[in-house]
Amino acid sequence: MAAFDNWFRQRNRKIYQSIYRSIFKDEYPDEADPDGYVTLTDLRNCVKYLNVEPGDKIIDLGCGRGGPGLWIARKLDVSYLGLDIAKVGIEWGRERINNFGLNGKAEFQVADIAGNTGLPSSCYDGAISIDTISFIHNNLSVFQEIQRILQPNARFIFTLWEQNLPKRVNDYHPLLQKTRFEVILYEETNNWKQFQRKSYQAVLKLKDKIIEEYGEDGSRGLIYEAEKKLKQLDNMRRVLIVAKKL
Repeated sequence: MAAFDNWFRQRNRKIYQSIYRSIFKDEYPDEADPDGYVTLTDLRNCVKYLNVEPGDKIIDLGCGRGGPGLWIARKLDVSYLGLDIAKVGIEWGRERINNFGLNGKAEFQVADIAGNTGLPSSCYDGAISIDTISFIHNNLSVFQEIQRILQPNARFIFTLWEQNLPKRVNDYHPLLQKTRFEVILYEETNNWKQFQRKSYQAVLKLKDKIIEEYGEDGSRGLIYEAEKKLKQLDNMRRVLIVAKKL
C-alpha cells in the first residue's frame, strides 16, 4: 500500500502522461488520466457491456484516483462508488468528482476489496475493476465479495493479467465458476503487449529524469514494475472479462 500512496502523492504527472500519450496515441483516455494501461476501447467496452440503466449504482474495485470509473459513470449516467486501499488515491479521487460533473452522484471510500467491504449484500447494479485484481494475493476472496454485493444478474467487467508464472493465475474461468459467475466475454485486449513493452522501455530510458522529478519513493514502484514486467511479458496476457452474477 505504501508504494501506491507514494505514487499518488506525486501531483506532477507531465513525464508520466507524455510517455503514455506518445505510445497509446488515439487510444489514450486523456480525460480519465489513468495510472495503468486502460485504453479508450477498454472504457467503451465497459460502457457497452455493463447493462445498467441511468440512475443505477456501480462500484469500482481498486479504483486508485478514479479517472476511468468516473468516466464510465458519467457516460452511463449512474451513481458511482470507488473503493481502494490507498488513502492518498481516494483523496485525489474525491477531488476529481467535480471535473466529471458527478457531484452528489459519486463517492470514494478506503476499503480492502480482498476482505469484507462492509457494504450491504445485493446493493449494486454493476461492478468494474481496472488492472487491479492481478495484484491481490487472494483472488478468491475478491470474487466472493463482488458476488455478495452485486444484484442478481448484475455484471462485473474487469481487466487484468493472466500470468503463466509461479503462484499466479493463468486462467480465471475456474475462479469465476467457483464464485458463481457466468462468463459472457473473455478476450485479450488489443495491442496490450506492444503498449506495455514500449511503456516499460520508455520508463527505463527516462529513469533518471523520473527519479529527479518524482523522488526515490515516488518513482520506485513505476521503475520496479518496468524492470520486472518487461522480462515477463511473454508469460502474460492482458484480458477483458465480462461476467454475470448467477
